[in-house]
Amino acid sequence: GALALRRWCRGQAARLLPPYLLQLAAGADFCLSGVSVRDQRGRWGSCSRGGGKAAAPPREVGGLRGLLDRLTGRKGQNGGDDAGHADARAVTGRISLNWRALLLPLPLLEHLCWHELCHLRQMNHSPAFRAELARFSPHWQDMEKALSRSWRELPWWALPVSAPDAP
Repeated sequence: GALALRRWCRGQAARLLPPYLLQLAAGADFCLSGVSVRDQRGRWGSCSRGGGKAAAPPREVGGLRGLLDRLTGRKGQNGGDDAGHADARAVTGRISLNWRALLLPLPLLEHLCWHELCHLRQMNHSPAFRAELARFSPHWQDMEKALSRSWRELPWWALPVSAPDAP
């Protein structure tokens, strides 16, 4: 029951979340060398700099991107003017998303992705990071609070367990 549901969700997350994140990144000139989906015990995602060549953006993203576009009436997003960020765009990095992010409402998932992408440019939670995040997620303060609540409101079967289950 619960183990099968966790495995299914992890598989769906591995299939849907990387192309969704790569699509956002490409639309706002962020360089990613890779995206992984993991079973992180206490965080929604993580970011590390480096990692080599940037990953190619997906040509077509259905799934979450298509659903988000239909819900919001958008045809993609460029995140605004990137003037003054030419050097920052050249920084590549890897982002890991927690498979449980698949369970988030789409606006929170989008915010989580912007949060991790902005860490490619600012590897901290400084005022500069918050200013960068505000460019892509204008209501970031409310979204951060909602992400914290969402972790506490995960269904019982999605809660982290002491022994990791098989991928």
